[in-house]
Amino acid sequence: MATTALYGQVSTYASGSATQLDNLHISIEDLVARYPRKRFPLLTRLDGKIFTKEVDNPKYQWKQEVLRPTNDVLASSISSTTATTAVATTVGIFNVDDVIKIDSEFMIVTAVATDGVTLTVVRGWNSTAATHTGGAGHFIYRVGVAAPEGADADNAVTQPLTDLYNYSQIFEDVVQLTGTEEEAFLYKTDQGRDNASNQITIKQQELMEMLQTALLIGVAYDDTISRRTLGGLKNFIDTYASTNAVDAGGSTNWTTQSTLIPSGVTGEQYTVVQEKLDTLVQSLVYNRSTPTALYVGYKALRRMMTWNIGITRVDRTDKKLGHGVPATYLSQAGELDIVMIPGDALNDLIFVVDETRYGYKAFKNRGWFTERLAKTGDSSKWQVLGEYTAKVSVPGVHGYLWDLGL
Repeated sequence: MATTALYGQVSTYASGSATQLDNLHISIEDLVARYPRKRFPLLTRLDGKIFTKEVDNPKYQWKQEVLRPTNDVLASSISSTTATTAVATTVGIFNVDDVIKIDSEFMIVTAVATDGVTLTVVRGWNSTAATHTGGAGHFIYRVGVAAPEGADADNAVTQPLTDLYNYSQIFEDVVQLTGTEEEAFLYKTDQGRDNASNQITIKQQELMEMLQTALLIGVAYDDTISRRTLGGLKNFIDTYASTNAVDAGGSTNWTTQSTLIPSGVTGEQYTVVQEKLDTLVQSLVYNRSTPTALYVGYKALRRMMTWNIGITRVDRTDKKLGHGVPATYLSQAGELDIVMIPGDALNDLIFVVDETRYGYKAFKNRGWFTERLAKTGDSSKWQVLGEYTAKVSVPGVHGYLWDLGL
């Protein structure tokens, strides 16, 4: 029996032992770090840190963290400076002793009706009472709490927890090895550079490309028999935060100047697409997102590199989140990495992503591996397989532009 190094793993294999071949399971998960990072930017930038438990069930479940929103809109106008009622739109945002602000006027909430939206308020809190006749055109901002000394505790304002889930998906294919290739592969791999090893690593990279695509645009579905597909980032946004999917308006908006740039200003290019992107980032920040990156396809990246506002070309050597990015985008949320995703998956999409709340993980003991299936004459089939799922802990902190017209 010989002790053989296989892909950095140590395996015991006796040459010609059919019994051992039938039970040989070789992990090739460590090879992910050796492949060109530019081909697999998502798989190198993302990880499984947001998973709080092992993936040991094909249906992985978690609860969405929900914080009380900081603003709402008036459901009806306040037409008098002495009125003591303000009606909000959304239940569960305001509570007794909240300090709220409408336009330039501050108010104190002294009671909340059982409907959850009708507020009794003290007007003109260290400010001047005013009329607010625009109805839903006026935002109500929750800017603090002013609890009186010695007061009893207020009733709790709770946010409903949403049960989220995703399925694990099996990425699998086979390679055919001759008896000679199999023996060389198992007994003396030459550090994984023999022909059989090449077949397995090429097949693994093909499957990794499919996993990367699924993490973005996969659809969560279980046929209740044997097939499952994982839901990608777009699936979660469409299902739980559809207002974060913004229509870019087609190809003409890449060249149409935004009205935010005064007509007399020359030399500044700020297009409608860029305006829509900035507006999306702003709305995500209001949802307590901390965006870290833009995921784009090559066609969109070419257009974005012509912008002269916000784009910074970089030559960064920091690889802690994968390969160095070609450029960054200066947004209201700070500097965002522009991550180019190979292939055609993002030809019509630009994702704004908070990578601290998005990740993927292998099913327990089902990270990338290879094992022998069957022998036919002087050849045998070897299976290359990995089973993975994705977790989007808070769908509302991500968004995307669609209809790029590219």
